[in-house]
Amino acid sequence: MLWIAIILILLIAWGLAIRDNMKWKTVMETPEKQPEKSIAYYNYLKSNGVRCRKKNIGSAHRVSQGGLTGMGRFTRIDVREEDLYKARSLLSDYDINN
Repeated sequence: MLWIAIILILLIAWGLAIRDNMKWKTVMETPEKQPEKSIAYYNYLKSNGVRCRKKNIGSAHRVSQGGLTGMGRFTRIDVREEDLYKARSLLSDYDINN
């Protein structure tokens, strides 16, 4: 009986984590070798009250037919689904003004 309760608690926690992760939408990705642009966008969104997060994703190297390339790692900026329209509008304004 204890095992059933533990499994049920783990399933509920896992379901809540998945549901929360579904509320995030990606607005941009930049190569990790050029972090200035993503950091500037992230700081601009944060300063304008947009709930966002910055993540480094991908593997260190992506294998292609010609060998290894260094293009596998990216910095991704995600925003909450409720702030998606505001974030896209702000990023568009940011690109025009800079």
